[in-house]
Amino acid sequence: RRHTRYISVTGVQTCALPISGLHAALSQYRLVVAERQLLEGTVTGSMRLINEVLMLIDPRSFGIRAVVGDWAARVANQVDLKVKWKLNMAASISSIGTAALPANIRSKINSGIALDESEQQLVDAIPALARRMISRVPRLQEVAHIVYFATKGYDGSGLPHEPVAGEDLPVESRILKILNDIAQLTQGRAPAYSLFADPRFNRDLYDPKFLAII
Repeated sequence: RRHTRYISVTGVQTCALPISGLHAALSQYRLVVAERQLLEGTVTGSMRLINEVLMLIDPRSFGIRAVVGDWAARVANQVDLKVKWKLNMAASISSIGTAALPANIRSKINSGIALDESEQQLVDAIPALARRMISRVPRLQEVAHIVYFATKGYDGSGLPHEPVAGEDLPVESRILKILNDIAQLTQGRAPAYSLFADPRFNRDLYDPKFLAII
């Protein structure tokens, strides 16, 4: 006969489980924990590698990314996001698509120089390229989706060229759009109130409820 033990957590016997079943459950639990730790280690290692590559390729953008990451962490607490790490991670790697551009095009963008048609086509492909690259990292598919729409205006303008606007955009993407644009206009410095009167700062591009907080 199989011996059965009663499992009690609160002092009240609530269920019965054969010893062999208990061992099987414990083995399955250990397997799940081991797989989770492996995935977390893979994600952490991949993120570290991505950031090191970004720093080498484009130190200027990497410095701005660091500032945006700090801002994103603060905003995530202010707006009480349920899952904060997605915004923080997206903020730290959202320039991965731009980093893949040739150096001369990045230089033109940073200097505000007009691009020719072929160069603009490469820039237009950045959101899709970034999403594809980030999606290859385990468990970062949602982060890739956030980065994909991080350059999309609240009014539906901008990249990517998809009919998505307003509340249909991911919350994190709407926040990143504001933070990224402020960081570009201020070169990573804390914005002065006068920035919001700057003609380059078009309020129609941003979610008003997040803009009011930031």
